[in-house]
Amino acid sequence: MKSCIFLVCFISAFAGITALATNSAPVSAAVPATPEQESLSNEWAPWFASGATLQKVVPAPVPVFAVTSAGKVCGWVFRTDQVPPASSVNGKHGPITVLVGLGTDGLIKGVRVLQNHEDKAYFSRLQDSFYQQFSERPANGSGPKVDTVTGATVSSKAIIKSVFESSQTVLAIPAVHALVNAHASAATR
Repeated sequence: MKSCIFLVCFISAFAGITALATNSAPVSAAVPATPEQESLSNEWAPWFASGATLQKVVPAPVPVFAVTSAGKVCGWVFRTDQVPPASSVNGKHGPITVLVGLGTDGLIKGVRVLQNHEDKAYFSRLQDSFYQQFSERPANGSGPKVDTVTGATVSSKAIIKSVFESSQTVLAIPAVHALVNAHASAATR
């Protein structure tokens, strides 16, 4: 019975996200971001066009936030700890929460660690060069692999796994998938 209820809720949520994720839909289908999401502005804003805004997609099967510019969706932002199966990925000492920006082109726009429980001495080995490897990589995991960091192997593997697993979950949302495919079709014309 619980499975049936979950399935109904999941399908209903996908239907709700369709209205926002298509470029032809009015942005008014979204709810303005909460103060908590607004506080992430300095984290996700550099990955998207100047003046882009963040709006929570309601309802959605997972907490995904649409990034809009000039009334059109230009990408999505989400936290890996809120998107299965990545929500269960742990580093050496527990979960590592990563903020991910995903563009309508299906490429990762950026990643930023929001929270971790790792040993500071080892985790500090993850420098900007590690995080920059994700930028403009296909979110579906195709393409060159992201290199792990010696001395922080468990942590870097956990980040890589959670970023790509959560990105694939978001890409599987029908409306997101449709918009990414529409972008790819327009790019090949």
